Amino acid sequence: FARSGNVFDQAKRFMEKVGPLESNERLCLDLEVSPASSQERALDWVDAFYHELMGGSCSDQRPFIYTSKRKWDEICGGKPWALASEIDLWAPRYNTVGAEPKMPRPWEKRGWSIWQWSDGDFPPHELAGIGECDGNYWRGAEDDLRAYMDTVVSRGREETPVT
Repeated sequence: FARSGNVFDQAKRFMEKVGPLESNERLCLDLEVSPASSQERALDWVDAFYHELMGGSCSDQRPFIYTSKRKWDEICGGKPWALASEIDLWAPRYNTVGAEPKMPRPWEKRGWSIWQWSDGDFPPHELAGIGECDGNYWRGAEDDLRAYMDTVVSRGREETPVT
C-alpha cells in the first residue's frame, strides 16, 4: 500500500519482508492513497518504487499495480507513465452488470490484466470452504493464466491450480 515517506526505504523494507519470490508470485503496489504532496511527486514516487523493485529480486517477475482510473487521475494527474508498459494493471470496478473498468491513461491501449469485480461484499461473492472473498477476472484464456502464474510446487507444498 503506497504511503508517504522515503520511497527507497519503503521499497527496501518491502523486499526484506517479502523475501525472494517464488516463480508463481508477483508483487503489487496498491495505489489508492497519494504517497506524496503533489501529483508530480506522486508519479515520481511510483516510478522510483518500481525502478527500485525491478532492479531487485523481482526483476524476473512482472509486477502489478492496483489502481483505478479515478485514483490514477487523482493521485498522478492522469499523466502517461513510461514504465506502465512493464507493469500489469489490476483494476477494480465492483459491479454486477459486467461493465469493465475505465482505464487509467497509461493502460488505455493495453487494458487491464486482472479486473477485481467484487470485494466479497459488493457484489456478494463467496467460494465454498472460503466464504466471502474478492472476485477477479483474468484477461485471457485459462492456459494463459496457468502459464503466467506457473502454478506448480511452491514453498514445499502443492498449490491448487487456478480455476
